Amino acid sequence: TEISKNNTGLFYPNPANDVLHFSMNGAVPYSVCIVDLSGKVIYVTHSKSDLISIPTHSFANGVYLIQWQSQTKEGSQAFCIEH
Repeated sequence: TEISKNNTGLFYPNPANDVLHFSMNGAVPYSVCIVDLSGKVIYVTHSKSDLISIPTHSFANGVYLIQWQSQTKEGSQAFCIEH
């Protein structure tokens, strides 16, 4: 299990199975979306909590892009789903 982070966001585990945890490292409120490789947005949420849990049990196995944005920070990174 890998923890992926950059200067704005942290998510784990990678690869994910049933849930992906995401933290914006204190930059709240923020939005998160998950996009498949065809560019289709498959999940969107807005949060005022530093840590959220994204249910991924209904996502197909594969590579996805998680994108996040607050008023001061934004980023994106690829991650995998493996059931």
